Amino acid sequence: MFGLFKKKKKSIPEMPISEAIVECKKQGAKNLSINLYIEDQILFQIMSAKVFEDKGLIVNNPEDMAVVHFFNKNKTFTLITWEKFKVEQKENDYLHYEKPKGIFYYIKNIGDKPMTIELEIQNEIKLYNLSNNSKISIEYVGY
Repeated sequence: MFGLFKKKKKSIPEMPISEAIVECKKQGAKNLSINLYIEDQILFQIMSAKVFEDKGLIVNNPEDMAVVHFFNKNKTFTLITWEKFKVEQKENDYLHYEKPKGIFYYIKNIGDKPMTIELEIQNEIKLYNLSNNSKISIEYVGY
């Protein structure tokens, strides 16, 4: 009889992003990355910002995360968005470089607070102007 009304804990993929980040860290995740996909193509990634320090990204805290957009001619779902990133203001908002040839990266530090990271992810998704029936999947790597 006891425990009948105990709330079942959600699995990490079912949690809001901010809760999933906290849970992954509780479970001992090292170098947590978050990959966002549309169908079979990656939209963008969230990963440790310190990976990009050598490229010139300013990192304030060793736990900072960075949003990583990358574009090439094979990412057909993101070609229109890539054009938006090429404008001067986006190039000023993001650290950008090409390496290897033909793959263009746009990176921005989004801090270390799970709720801020979740809000930044939501804002970054809006850059892609996806249709309402687009299905985005999220993969947590490192837990």
